[in-house]
This record gives sequence, structure tokens and C-alpha cells, in this order.
Amino acid sequence: MIEIIGEGDHPTEALAAKLFYKLMVAEFPDIERNSDLHCSILMSVTCYKQVVQDIDLLVLFVDSRGLAANGPRSIRSCCLALEVKSHGPGSVKFDGGKCSVNYSGKWHNVSRQSGEQKYSVREYILRNSENRTAPFVTNLIWLVKLPKSTFSSIPDNNIIGSDVIWDDIVQLITTQEYPHHNPFRTFLNYKNSLDVFKKKHNISGLDRRRMEIITKSVLDQTSQKYASKIGEQLLVFRGRGGTGKTVRLIQVAYQIYSEYGFRIKLLTYNKALVADITRLLSHSKAKSGVIGDKAITISTVHSFIYSWIKEVDGTPMDFINNYEIYKNQLLNNLNSNVLDTKLIDDYKEAASRFLEWDMILIDEAQDWPENERDILYKLYGYKNIIIADGVDQFIRKSISTNWQEGISKNNRQIVSLRKSLRLKNNLCSVVNGFAQEMELDGWALTPEDELYGGRVLYVTGNPMSRELHGRLRETNKKDGNSPIDMLFCVPPSWVNTYEEKVNKFQDRKYSTLAEQYKNWGFAVWDGVDEDTRGGYPLDLEEHRIVQYDSCRGLEGWLVVNFALDELYDYKLLSQEAQEIKSNELFMTDEEAQIVFAKRWVMIPMTRAIDTLVIHVADRSSYIGKVMDKMLTQFPDNIEHYHFD
Repeated sequence: MIEIIGEGDHPTEALAAKLFYKLMVAEFPDIERNSDLHCSILMSVTCYKQVVQDIDLLVLFVDSRGLAANGPRSIRSCCLALEVKSHGPGSVKFDGGKCSVNYSGKWHNVSRQSGEQKYSVREYILRNSENRTAPFVTNLIWLVKLPKSTFSSIPDNNIIGSDVIWDDIVQLITTQEYPHHNPFRTFLNYKNSLDVFKKKHNISGLDRRRMEIITKSVLDQTSQKYASKIGEQLLVFRGRGGTGKTVRLIQVAYQIYSEYGFRIKLLTYNKALVADITRLLSHSKAKSGVIGDKAITISTVHSFIYSWIKEVDGTPMDFINNYEIYKNQLLNNLNSNVLDTKLIDDYKEAASRFLEWDMILIDEAQDWPENERDILYKLYGYKNIIIADGVDQFIRKSISTNWQEGISKNNRQIVSLRKSLRLKNNLCSVVNGFAQEMELDGWALTPEDELYGGRVLYVTGNPMSRELHGRLRETNKKDGNSPIDMLFCVPPSWVNTYEEKVNKFQDRKYSTLAEQYKNWGFAVWDGVDEDTRGGYPLDLEEHRIVQYDSCRGLEGWLVVNFALDELYDYKLLSQEAQEIKSNELFMTDEEAQIVFAKRWVMIPMTRAIDTLVIHVADRSSYIGKVMDKMLTQFPDNIEHYHFD
């Protein structure tokens, strides 16, 4: 059995898929009807969240006929990642074992890209396969317009040409992967890997609404001063939680990619947010190509800095624990002109898939340390950067970084976002009242007139009541949504550690809520675990669970904040509050901690679109007392439920 799966983003991929199909039929004449031969040719594969995401062709093959039928020169199975190039002789060059092709006057290192694909495919299968195993992957470069005589004299190459035959591929496989040239030892292993790429990324009703918002044009050069100056000045979107800062970034990215073809990198520190945005944009990938190596990519700032360190100094050792050291070393080299403009451009060209970007978009810029800001300005220039600046929304630190420092008024533009684009009217009123009751000075959102409705449920008692969770699921379902459209936020005390580790550096974690949901037979995406946050939920029946520290930027139609009083008490003990005191002359340590904790509580309070559920573990706690007062102030908008 042989099949071609998917739709190629480019005619070259479709042509290559058909050529490979003919190649296999020529070698195995009965492959179209033999149940012991299986070959799947997948076009335009995307390995989300991997270093290299786009794979032109992915070929999975298994031969179950037995040793005698295979013959002495054959192989039993293979997994091939093929980078397909249709360049002619003048657009391809070889430097030692390196192959490069020319795009618009710039040479692109195809060998490096191909090498990264090997690990991207393997890691993606490992993360997403049912049995958590992955095959060895052979990476090949296919020059479909050049015969093999063009590169046959190049030593140790992984290139196939226009006249490729099966024996050429077998030779490269056995050379690259010996003694691992039988990656699918059983048909089940082959099927498990294939199923990873055949999974349908189903879309919920809320996803559709969010995609409609994202694809809406927001840059109008006839009425907006900043729209005509993209790439000519620093652009800042500023607003509180729920005003649509992150959505505005994605809208702008979508539009400038669609209209100008810019390559865009969106950076955040929040892995859960990376997963959420990647999942959302992946729905439109097949139609618009807005996500992937060639368009808009999203990653954490840590992985982005890692790519630069790796390119400049080689693979860093113990990167996470020495993150500050590596950052400062990179910044010192930039400030001292050890890395001058020409050298920076050379590095970008050499690793264009990872480092060469027309625009850099920064989410929650107020939380970024100054050395990260300065590194980006040195590498890309402030005029090519757009930031979302949250007001009073600090997680990594408690004092906002000034991204406008040293930039004249003519070279910067601030766009203030005041209206709540997420919270419905009733929610917005309650959240504003909550901030006022906590005496959080200056905190307010302007309701959007057209966003009618919304409600708040105040829950006390047993948070694991089956009746409570049954009501939540039923409420969400009646609104026409899927479980994935809900968001559950939990405090650190609800997070546990498995005995097994992801690796020697990283513990596997799980939430008490996820454990209970699994016992009830419900599917979960337990984002309290760092390894889980490295991917994103694929099943609409999965319930998204995150620790409070990862909730910023996320949203849900129905959001449940469990033990919100514990979050407040937890943040009261944070040492980060001292940064507030250092900038307030007459503020005591206790006052600084209280301000910090209050600001933090407002982040999960602004995640819901329609229904906000606030659970309080101890009604006599500070947050419990605030909520009791809110009941009397907003009797029409807040419903109280107690579960035994």
C-alpha cells in the first residue's frame, strides 16, 4: 500500500511527491496492492514547536515481507525527511560538504536546515506518539533539477538528484543511520508515527471567533498614524489585562505578513501562551501558510537567545542555569563591537531560518529585563520591533522596563488600549469593582458596548465536587463550546511531582485537578507540567489546566480560578515585591508586598470571556472577605454556590 497525504504549499512539493511515488513503484511493482508493504508520502508537514517546523516531504516506509523478500541490498523500513529544492545549476553551490541555494541574491545553507529537520521530526513524534517512542530519521536534500553527477564527487553528502533510484536512497540511509537503519521494527511502530501526522486539528466555536478577530485588518494607513510607519519607528501597544494586547500583536503580524511578506518572530517568556497561539494559528496554516519557518513563528525568548548563543559561540553548556551569564556575555560583545553590523548580518544569513527576521514582536514587554531589550535593539534595531506593554501586569519582575529609553518622540508611537476586548460587560463591571474593593488605585477597564452579558460564579466549599464540575461542563456545552474552550487555573499547592523525571534536570508534574478529571474519565491537557507545555492540546475534549504563573495571555469562554485566596497569599511572600519598594520612597516592605499581590490577582481575573468562576478555599481570607462584599454590591451579576 502506498499513499500521498496532504496538500503541498508549493508545486515543487507536489511534483516531488509524485516522483517519489513512481520511484517506489519502480522498485516495488506490487506496492500498490501488497498488504505487507506500506509507504506514506506526506507533503508539507509542520512539526509545531520544533527548531525547524516545515518539512517538504516526510516518507515513512515499512516492509513486512520477511528477510528473503527484502534481498541483500534492501532495508526493512525507513523514515525520511526530505528538503526539496527546484534550483538550477547557477543557484546551487557546494562548499565542502555544505550545500547552499540562492534566494533573492542570498545564499541559504540547506545542509544545516536539513540536519535540523532530522531532530525536529524525531522530537515531534516522540512528544506526540501514543507510545512515546520515535524512529531514527534520515534527512535528505533532493535537488529535483540536478542529476547526481553534479554532486557525486562531494564526500559524505546526503543529496539525491533528479535521476535518483531506490538504491541511492538505501545507500544514504545505511551510511547515515547504521546500525539503526530499521527504525520501524513492527507495523505498529510505523502506524503510531504516521498517526501523529494524521491527527486532525479540530477547531472549536471559540477558535473560529478568535481566528475571525486575528485575520481582521487592523492597519489602516489612511486613518492611523502608526500604520504607515511600520518599520520606521518603535510601536507600543499599551493596556491592562483583557484589552487585547496579544491579539493586536497577532493581528498586526498577520496583516504585515500577508501584505508585505515580512518574516515575523513573536517572542514571549510564557510557554503556555506559545502553545495557545501556535494551536490557534495552526488551524489556518494549510490555507494561508501564516505559521512556520517561512512566515510567522512564535517562541520563548529563552529559546531565541539560545539560538543566537549557539550560532555565535557554539552550543552553550547548562544554558538555563547560566542564562544571565550568557545574555550578558552576548550583550558585552554587541556593545564592544566584537559583534559588529557585518558580523551580525553574516550570522543571520548563515542561520536565516532561526535568526533572520524582518520584524520582532514582543509580548508583555514590561516584564522583560533591560539586557534582553538591549540585545534585541542591537541585533534588529528598535524600528523593527513592536511591543505589547501591560500595565501593572508583572510576573518575572515587578518594575516595568522602559523600552522608550533613549528613543526620541518622533521615533516612537504609543497606542493606548483601554476598552475590554475580552470580558463581556457584566464581567468587566465586576472585575472593576473587585479592583476598587481591593483599593488598587487607578485600575479600571472600559467596557466594550457591544459585548453584552457575562456572569461571575462565586464558589466555596469542596472544589472537587462532582456536582460543581458537572455544572461547569454543562454550562460550557450549552453555550456551544467544547471543553478545550474552558481554562482552569490552579495554585502551586495543587501541583505535585511524579517519581519519574523527564530527564535528570526536569521533574514531571501533575495537578490535583488533572488527576481527578482522569479518574472521572475526562481528557486533560495538564499545563502545570513543563514538558506538556512544550506542545499544545489537539483534542477538543481536553480540559486546559495551568498554574497561575502561566495564565497570562491565555483566555477561555469559561475560566475557573481555583483557590484564588491561596494565590494572593502565595504572592504576598514573593521577593519580587521588593522592586516596588525600591521605587517608592515611603512604602514599607509590607505595603510593597500587598500591592504586588493585588496586581497579580488581577491577571487571572481578566482571562474569561463569558463566565468567570472564583473559588475561595478559606472564606475568612482576605480574598474571601472581598468576594463576600462583592456579593452585596453586584447581586445581579454574581451567583454564590457552596458545595459539600
